[in-house]
Amino acid sequence: MPEQKNEEPVNSILLAEDDEITATIIIKYLEQRGYNVQWAMNGRIALEKFQKNPVSLVITDIYMPEMDGTELIDLLQKSNRDPVLLVISGEQDVHVVLDIVRRGVYDYLVKPVNKDELAFKVEKAFEISKIRETTRKVMHEREILHTQKVDWQSWKDAVLKRTNEKIDQNLFSNIKTSFSQSGGFGGLLSLVPLLSAQSLPEKDGYFISSELVKILQNQADTARRTFDQFDQISDIINSRFELKELSSADIYDALRKVYEDVFELSQIDSHPVQFAEPQFTRQTLGQNFAVHIPYLKVAFRELLVNAFRYSKPKTHILVMMDHDDKNLHISVINTPNQNRFASLGVPDGYEKLVFEPFFRLHGTVDERYSTLDIGIGLTLVDRILRKMNGSIVVNNITDHSDLQAGPQIKVQFDTRLPISRGKK
Repeated sequence: MPEQKNEEPVNSILLAEDDEITATIIIKYLEQRGYNVQWAMNGRIALEKFQKNPVSLVITDIYMPEMDGTELIDLLQKSNRDPVLLVISGEQDVHVVLDIVRRGVYDYLVKPVNKDELAFKVEKAFEISKIRETTRKVMHEREILHTQKVDWQSWKDAVLKRTNEKIDQNLFSNIKTSFSQSGGFGGLLSLVPLLSAQSLPEKDGYFISSELVKILQNQADTARRTFDQFDQISDIINSRFELKELSSADIYDALRKVYEDVFELSQIDSHPVQFAEPQFTRQTLGQNFAVHIPYLKVAFRELLVNAFRYSKPKTHILVMMDHDDKNLHISVINTPNQNRFASLGVPDGYEKLVFEPFFRLHGTVDERYSTLDIGIGLTLVDRILRKMNGSIVVNNITDHSDLQAGPQIKVQFDTRLPISRGKK
């Protein structure tokens, strides 16, 4: 039987350091903080240890016998595991340090290392490692799924595979839920008999309590906001967008600002948003995309809030941005809670329907987010992207990056913006 590699322990670190005293101090400190540290006296031994038992984080000195840190970094960068690299060295020459940083290391610490700074850098390095692992998994599943651009024909083909009875049940069930729950239209309808029962006749009319008036005003406001969103979708469908060519870096900065705007909503159930390192090359950095930034921000905000509302509490939302030869991909990935079908994620066959008006996977309204919850938020996102010649698809993925929790189902909304072929 072939030799099997040991599974990487959680929070495992490989330390390449030729000075035994320095290595002993670092190992003792990190082990006290719960990390598992392997030690190698030079780059060659470190590479052998890594090939036998890959780890998420490698800490290395620069100057070591047999194989120095620079060569070790170059070889590790070519490995399939792509560990996070942290350099610790007494070298302070600016040119040497810049050369090391340009090789793609996470950070560079000068000896003697401050222990608190080391602890902070190591903690952040493992966060980056987890994001990278999830990113690799998403990219791999994207290649397997070969998801295609969403258009009318593909939607129609998917719908025709279902019976008319099932379609009608879903459509009318969602419309009923949307308009009969506490907000907006349902609230207004339920207030009519309440007003009749509790209003007191007077000489020239009726006396109505201030509490009922407040409730009536709130429900009317919800109804108004609903119609405003209908108007917004109608405007998007019927108007011509003035598109502006922007780089992927400009788009990335704009999306980061959206998260700042909705930060308070992310705190409701503890859903911090992590932005993965953009997967760009020199070639793709020179490409532009024709977009309408205000509406793109509206769409991205809707995707973030959607992830906040329908994720398990205290789980991260991951945002990824990368290129292929045709599109810029912006993905929002979350760990879903249970839907009304008693399953996790998007049920098979419903990947297109979630973008249609009034379709809802969740039957309850969470008023903490001050959203309308009538099943048109993702419709808005889809129509915005279409007007920019883009598209959006959703699929479930299996995340294996958390060794303690095991495989987890996650939902990925993948938006695509085509590379611009000319100035607008």
